[in-house]
Amino acid sequence: MTDDEPCPMYLMDCFIFPDTTILSSPIASYPCQPGRVGNFSNFNGSFAWCYGWIIGQQSSLNVLNQLGLCSGLIGLFAIIFAFTFHVGHRKVGLAVVLIIIVSILIAFIILAVLKLSLAFLTFATLFLCGLMCSFGLLLKHVVINQ
Repeated sequence: MTDDEPCPMYLMDCFIFPDTTILSSPIASYPCQPGRVGNFSNFNGSFAWCYGWIIGQQSSLNVLNQLGLCSGLIGLFAIIFAFTFHVGHRKVGLAVVLIIIVSILIAFIILAVLKLSLAFLTFATLFLCGLMCSFGLLLKHVVINQ
């Protein structure tokens, strides 16, 4: 959240940072009230991360949507694993898988340095995609060498 941006629709606590790099520490906290515009320039900050407990506002439809999302992600991980298992022994396939793994590591570094406020699920998905690529390669190596 940046200065002069509206607060989220739920009651949240925001932590103000002097800049968007990972090297900075929060300089203050700011209670962001729904419907209010964030004004934390008097704290000498330029960026804020906001956290709130929103479980009370969830409906059964929201929970079912999240279960569907999780099921889709499990399917994605299965496809990534199967892909790396089947093409990991070929030179071109191995190169593609290694490029994917390196790209995921670079994405982690960039997201952490820029302090982009993405959902935990985004980071978990990136991590698990890299893990499935690595595990697919490892398992294929074990199967071929037996």
